[in-house]
Amino acid sequence: MTADQIEFMKDCESREWLERYRKKAKELGYGEANAWWADMIEKIEKKRGKKEADDLRQRMNRIRTKP
Repeated sequence: MTADQIEFMKDCESREWLERYRKKAKELGYGEANAWWADMIEKIEKKRGKKEADDLRQRMNRIRTKP
């Protein structure tokens, strides 16, 4: 797998998590969605490590704030 393919896959995953968060927020409200996300990112951090979890957060924020 090339570096470009890996970057593309990570960006796709970030968009997917962002959509899941938005869906939770719409269904349950932002407070519950934030609690759900905190739990999910903690699980991701345990499985993949802090560096990967931070990378996912950064990618999601970059996608979220794109004009």
